[in-house]
Amino acid sequence: MAEEKTEQEGIRLDIVDKFYDKLDGIIEKAYKKDKISYGELDIAFLRMNDKILQQKITLMYSFFKDEHENGGVEKKEQPHGLYS
Repeated sequence: MAEEKTEQEGIRLDIVDKFYDKLDGIIEKAYKKDKISYGELDIAFLRMNDKILQQKITLMYSFFKDEHENGGVEKKEQPHGLYS
């Protein structure tokens, strides 16, 4: 029986390709319509990276909060000699 892939198991390249194609179209339109410069594109992508980082931090916070509230944090022994 074939194994079904869940969303958590890996990156869905078909979704990535769709997003890339749409983003490429937006950039192409901005070049033609607004004559956007490379500097302006760089600033836009820096702002987007900040937004993505913010979302990652929010998701990690939610994950750790849920894990802590559910008692899922497992205390592990420190490896011998790691901190000395």
